[in-house]
Order: sequence, then C-alpha cells, then structure tokens
Amino acid sequence: MIQNVYSIYDHGAGEYSPPFIAHNNTVALRNFKSFLESVPKHIGFDEFSLSFLCLFNSELGTFDLTLTPRRVDYTEQENEA
Repeated sequence: MIQNVYSIYDHGAGEYSPPFIAHNNTVALRNFKSFLESVPKHIGFDEFSLSFLCLFNSELGTFDLTLTPRRVDYTEQENEA
C-alpha cells in the first residue's frame, strides 16, 4: 500500500518534527489539528505548518523521494476524492 509521509514544521525552532504516515491529506490535517489543540495558548498556531514529504510503500518498505516536499493546508482536503 502506498501511503503519504508528513511532518509538522516549527517555524520558531526552524525544524521539522519526526515524520508520520497518513492515508491522505484529510487524515494528516486531522492529526495536525489535534497537535495544534495541544500547543500552549501563548504560542501562535501560525508558528506551525503541515508538510507532505514523500510516499512510503508499506509492501516494499521503500520511500519515493522523487516528489517535492510541499506545504499542506485546509483547502487541499476539499480537492481530495
């Protein structure tokens, strides 16, 4: 099965979190929303963004790194089938 790999970028720290796997952008955005709900209120939500990194083939245990990492936002879940 081909799955998507994502990471949360912390703009204040200037680094990505450990990656996680999600079926699609909608599921990844739900995970991102849960993360944001755990962030202390004095830290702005704009300090973080969700990024798609690559694809993972769970049958072969391989990553497809040929795709360009990109930011994912809430408008993208409207375009998913």
